Amino acid sequence: TIACYRCGLRVTGVPTLYVSLMLLVFHTFWSLVE
Repeated sequence: TIACYRCGLRVTGVPTLYVSLMLLVFHTFWSLVE
């Protein structure tokens, strides 16, 4: 899933670093919610 996100976002031109940071925050938040 992460690879799919990176691939899709890369096409839109979103910086990989920014994407990685957002994914990290999202996963952390999601873990706290569950």
